[in-house]
Amino acid sequence: MKILVTGFNPFNGSNTNASMKVLESLPDKIDNVSIIKQLLPTEFKNSSAILKETVDKFTPDVIVCLGEAAGRDSITPETIAFNEDNTVVADNAGYKPSHEPIQANGDEHYHVNIPVEEIVKALVNAGIPSKLSNNAGRYVCNHIMYECQYLIHSQYPNMKATFIHLPANHPYKKDMPTLDLATEVQGIKIALSTIEKTL
Repeated sequence: MKILVTGFNPFNGSNTNASMKVLESLPDKIDNVSIIKQLLPTEFKNSSAILKETVDKFTPDVIVCLGEAAGRDSITPETIAFNEDNTVVADNAGYKPSHEPIQANGDEHYHVNIPVEEIVKALVNAGIPSKLSNNAGRYVCNHIMYECQYLIHSQYPNMKATFIHLPANHPYKKDMPTLDLATEVQGIKIALSTIEKTL
């Protein structure tokens, strides 16, 4: 099985991003899974273009996109992506969309087509905090999650994809929950192994 794993570079003035750190720390192979790694810019338009180029080049069986959700205290697989870009914080290209559709002819929302509840179960069983999330926001994380599902529905019907949010590795403000990098890397390894076993 080939799994494409993506992460994002730092944004909004930060010098790090948990998803980037985890991506850098993943091996190239776990059991029977070959891992293709691609760092994406935290930019609405460019991230989509690079994602499509990478998918067209490698045609993975599964796409697992990672993103950082500062303030969350657990690894949270997302369940649904919405056809809307909306933010008060500009992306790294200075773009700040306001209630704009991602794809004019796309569905209002897409549910992920991977049994993400099995990922949560495996993580919790391993002692790693995890729970499902039904809201990936409307920033670049939701954008790329939606673009994955749109690509699947329009071009790659047999492909699977999901999005997993990671807590920050260090607090950006007082009393903010965090999760250490080693635990996050272990968690994503478990998630990838679980996907391989359940698909």
